[in-house]
Amino acid sequence: MVLHKEYLDVILVPTGLCLMIVYHLFLGDSDTGIAVNVIASNIGAATYLASLSIGLSSLIGAWVGSSSSNIFMSDLIYGDRRSSTISIKYISLLAFFLLAFASFIQSTRYFVHANFLMSTPHTDIPVEYVEMAVIRGSNCGLEAKPGINPCNLIKTA
Repeated sequence: MVLHKEYLDVILVPTGLCLMIVYHLFLGDSDTGIAVNVIASNIGAATYLASLSIGLSSLIGAWVGSSSSNIFMSDLIYGDRRSSTISIKYISLLAFFLLAFASFIQSTRYFVHANFLMSTPHTDIPVEYVEMAVIRGSNCGLEAKPGINPCNLIKTA
């Protein structure tokens, strides 16, 4: 029997769905489900803020790059309106938004690592590793809120 490309989806998609359902049923029995959900929401927030900061960076870059219009030099700029000062202000804003983007990306990276450590079945990963990843992720971009810190939700038995 020859397996054609057309039949590959008929076999792989149900197999993948079954594996995913079995994995989530296995993960739901453990105490890490709530912690994984909190980490997932932190990942979503960090990703949203990273995309917002890179979008604002590109908007500021477009404003700086367009020299045909002086609309942004008249009403929106407070203080000194010399061209050198305005350039310094725009470049400073651009640098801070790019720094925020890099921080949120690093935060996402640490949260994904903590999520991976928590959801790996049948391992003896110390809680301190997960805790360190969450703390690093919180220090990079998002601050962990007291009371919903995922490290407090992990059973240490």
